[in-house]
Amino acid sequence: MHLRRLTVIMVALTLALSVLSIGYAAPSKPFTLKPGGKATISFEAFCVNFGKLFPTGVTVPNGTIAPDPVRAALEYAQSKGLTADPKQALQVEYAIWQLGGTTNSPKGEALAQDVIAAASAAKVTDPQGLSILEAAKTNQISMTLDLWEPIGDKQQITATASDHFYGRGQLTVTNISKQSLTLFMPTGTIFPPTSNAQNMAAIQTNVVVTDPALPVTAGEGNSTTWLLILSAAILLASGWVLRQRHAIR
Repeated sequence: MHLRRLTVIMVALTLALSVLSIGYAAPSKPFTLKPGGKATISFEAFCVNFGKLFPTGVTVPNGTIAPDPVRAALEYAQSKGLTADPKQALQVEYAIWQLGGTTNSPKGEALAQDVIAAASAAKVTDPQGLSILEAAKTNQISMTLDLWEPIGDKQQITATASDHFYGRGQLTVTNISKQSLTLFMPTGTIFPPTSNAQNMAAIQTNVVVTDPALPVTAGEGNSTTWLLILSAAILLASGWVLRQRHAIR
């Protein structure tokens, strides 16, 4: 009877261990940084200035955010998985240009109009916490850009022009204050180009937090610590079971 109970406990611990091993990948969620802590924010970003080139490089956010309809379009596109397919993503881009007030950009197909309708009816609400844009203004954090690259191949934007139109990047945020900060990157955060090209409106896709006093954690929780605790519990339970079996024999 005791052996059966211990087996159930070990199975439950193993399942919990596997759940905690899953990385944090929830967009627009806040994260907490202790003093000296760092967060690597992965993001995807779409062009917002029709008629200009796709930027070969971008800089850290300049403190501005895209208009609310563009922000809503980004969240809608992500929720529907539209950014995974470049053809669908291009329709999202057409919608973003139109929602941003461009009058001479391509109207796109039915999907573009669907994104426009959904974004026009939606409202974007920031999560609780401090925007990284505000935290940077008050010198509570520092930011460095670690990666920027286009997604996929160039697409036919208009009848006479082809180019990239969306990309992915990584931004490292460091807490340089003396207190813990709960932060978030607003949907639609603008990443300016390093040259005369389009501004990019971004949406967070993943966050990895590194606490200076603890092992690397994925997302908001200290999952590595829990992994060690659960692993130790499983090993102890296994040893107890073996001793019990030996005693019975």
